Formats: sequence, structure tokens, C-alpha cells
Amino acid sequence: PARGLITLRPDLDSAFDAALCHEAAHVAAFVLHGRTVRPHGAEWASLVAAVGFDPVVRARVPGARRQPGRPIGYRFEHRCPVCQSVRLARRRITTWRCAECVEAGLEGVMDIRPYPTNRAPR
Repeated sequence: PARGLITLRPDLDSAFDAALCHEAAHVAAFVLHGRTVRPHGAEWASLVAAVGFDPVVRARVPGARRQPGRPIGYRFEHRCPVCQSVRLARRRITTWRCAECVEAGLEGVMDIRPYPTNRAPR
């Protein structure tokens, strides 16, 4: 979003308009609300809805397959070393903090470790 670039898959066909709106709303939300805006937050959703589309995160494209090499499920565990609170994500998110520890006046920095892919999330 910071560069204002939009990249779409070539096989969208009937979903092209909705996908373009979805991605353009990411750029617009970034321009209007800055770097801290959530990717699919209320600001993004209101922009998508304002032009008449449903603010859906993932559209179904008939006949489309998952791209090979993309991760399935969670890949990283973010664990608070103090209270053992856990958050899971597909990528490392170094800005996450443990809310309970931050509220208690601590830093709340999370330890990030690979998450076993054969384990279901709790």
C-alpha cells in the first residue's frame, strides 16, 4: 500500500471488479489513515462498502487453485515469556506485545518460534 501498487491474478475473470476494489481500498486506507491501519479493519471495510462491494477478505474464484509453496495454517508461535500467553501467525510479527503484561507495566515482548505444521491450533 505504501507504494500504491496493485497486483491482481490474471484468472479473476468475473471477480476482477471486486478484487480491484478490495486492493484499491488497501491503498486508500493506507493513504487516509496511515501505517497503523489494520489491513482488513473498519476503515478498509467502509471504503469497500462505500463503492458497493461486500468487504470480504477472501473471494472464491471458480476453478482457481491455491498457489504452490504458500503456507497452510500457522507457521510461527509468539509466546510471552512471562505469562506464557500465545498468539499464532503465518509470519513473524515482531510488533506484537502481550496485552496483559503491557497493562501490568512490563514490555510484553513475545518470543517467536517456528510452529509445528502438523499441530492444530488451540
